Amino acid sequence: MRINAHIRELQRALLVGRRHRSAVVITLLVLVMMLIGGQMVHIYLEAGGTDEIGKGFSYYKEVLDPGEGVSEKEDREHEMIEHEKIRDKLFEKGDEAVKEEGEWKVAEAEDALSEGGEEKKEEQEAFGGGEESELSKFLEKVVRVVITAKPKTGFELEKAGAGAQGQGADAQEDGADAQKDGAHAATGVRYDNGYKLFPRRYGANGVVNVAVHDDPAPVLSEQYLSQCLELPDEVYDDLRASHFYVTQQLPQTHPAGMYKGDGIVMVGGGRYSWLVLLAVENLRRAGSQLPVEVFIPTEREYEPQLCESLLPRLNARCYVLPRRLPFIKKFANLFGGYQYKSLALLTSSFERVLLLDADNIAVANPDGLFASEPFQTRGMVLWPDYWRRVAHPAFYRLARFAVGARRVRNGQDNLSPPQLYASGMENPVSDIPLHDRQGTVPDLTTESGQILVNKDTHMRTLLLSLYYNLYGPHQYYPLLSQGSSGEGDKETFLTAATYYGEDVYNVKRICGSLGYWLRDSAEFIGVGMAQHDPVVDFRNTEHFREYTASRLKQFQESNPNWSKLMPQLLKSIEEDPENNFQATMNRNQRPLFFHCNFPKPDPVKLKADNLVVDKEGNERRIYLLDGEDGDDGFEETQWQIMHKYFCETPDFSLRYFSEAHVKPGDYCGFIEHRLEFLKTH
Repeated sequence: MRINAHIRELQRALLVGRRHRSAVVITLLVLVMMLIGGQMVHIYLEAGGTDEIGKGFSYYKEVLDPGEGVSEKEDREHEMIEHEKIRDKLFEKGDEAVKEEGEWKVAEAEDALSEGGEEKKEEQEAFGGGEESELSKFLEKVVRVVITAKPKTGFELEKAGAGAQGQGADAQEDGADAQKDGAHAATGVRYDNGYKLFPRRYGANGVVNVAVHDDPAPVLSEQYLSQCLELPDEVYDDLRASHFYVTQQLPQTHPAGMYKGDGIVMVGGGRYSWLVLLAVENLRRAGSQLPVEVFIPTEREYEPQLCESLLPRLNARCYVLPRRLPFIKKFANLFGGYQYKSLALLTSSFERVLLLDADNIAVANPDGLFASEPFQTRGMVLWPDYWRRVAHPAFYRLARFAVGARRVRNGQDNLSPPQLYASGMENPVSDIPLHDRQGTVPDLTTESGQILVNKDTHMRTLLLSLYYNLYGPHQYYPLLSQGSSGEGDKETFLTAATYYGEDVYNVKRICGSLGYWLRDSAEFIGVGMAQHDPVVDFRNTEHFREYTASRLKQFQESNPNWSKLMPQLLKSIEEDPENNFQATMNRNQRPLFFHCNFPKPDPVKLKADNLVVDKEGNERRIYLLDGEDGDDGFEETQWQIMHKYFCETPDFSLRYFSEAHVKPGDYCGFIEHRLEFLKTH
């Protein structure tokens, strides 16, 4: 403890004599101040200073956060230890405080295990019950840390159709509920859900999508990216304290043996329950034999037929989140949307997990990924989005990332020797892309429709990403994406891994585009994304690394002034049609996942919005890879599965259909007509 260190220092000073008289005086003063401070803390607690989490955290910000004047990590750690009892007190009264403040609605329902006798207990255990499970206890501690770190400030949500160009339709759709709660007028400051919210304002670069690959593309340097979203000092200071607190308090690992085996995880509920069923069918048709766990966010969204009959036949089971984690009922209004993905990852029983979005369909067997490189040694695999990374430079400062001035990669290319693209004479602030610098999160942005992770090696990453997602809409999503395309959870996982220095393999092959060409124009209509095999990608990266190293060695041997001629060599490699970066990454590749974002393969939506016909009423294929003529039977397979359930499964129904007054049998004619078209065209 910190006070013990001061006592030891006092003893040492008294022994060594007159030379350290000043040390004696200083140490005595420090001891007196700490004792007084301890008494003040006692008075604070006894006087009801823990009546609300917000007050406790404000106390942390003022007393525990050392600020700019303290740089030694050891000092900060000692301070945190000294105030362990304070945080315990906060946790003891935290639930009641939340309720009284009205920041979150506290569910009053009793635990389901206490109702319904043995039959009900068996049902609960089958579908995710267990009030006092080790998993539930562990994650409750995690959630309490995250809640205590709640920021007090943030940004207003951008209204649909406003803000950055190209805002992802899927992200808007998923965030609709939060939009209703958080969208405000363009000016002014107001309180919402406990936050002091500031309107999003954009600086010299305007409200533009700086993440696109424009030609010529601007250098996304620290200087350039600082001119996009304006970050108020109040928000910066608040998030700095919050981030420091949570990274100090989150567990470093999970209890041994809590997770076991390999498996696939999805989130269902509402309209996503149909998509989950479709996705699991595709997994089995692709040859996957791994077990699947489907997380249902709320009791209301539980589907008896889906969970008790249809999914078990496919070696898949449901977990109702409040049954799996009973404490979640206390914070019923805290989680939703993207947060459920983070919770599903942490709540699943598997140690090694492939997380798939419900609308992400496997077109090849993914089971081999678990036993292959790069996953075996890296422990986490992520896939790219289309966009360049545009995180706000201030995020790295408030989160205390160790960002260096040295350039360590060339966009996606972290394989070529740095001599090819870095002279060492560049101004790191203005001349080097921020996300090419040491210690930053690398390009490209991440597409989180699929995440492969080992919890044993990356637990800290998953816990910190939960924090980022919980405070995403008002705080971290704006900072990490600055209003660019697809703002949401997708940047949180790699950001968390980078913070902890945990290894990640980022697939280099750029994602393909699903869609079609309009007949009357040259316009391509994108409907989804194709993600590729990381095992092949890993082999290709090794080929490219060897190729560029060999070219550099030959160039150095044949050119005495080689250091001045690097741009020439770099251009030569980029113009090599067989061996440039992208050509090498395309070699022997195959799609592994089709992420069908919009429209999703839902016959109800497809029919209602006439999405399979053009404006003249002519039918068309819509899920074509890069708009090419053939789709290797992918689209036909989806409609065959639709026919199986809508037309061949007795009494097939889901809450999503019944609430929309949809009878699946009424769609048989539409589905059969579509199948006939696909067979003949």
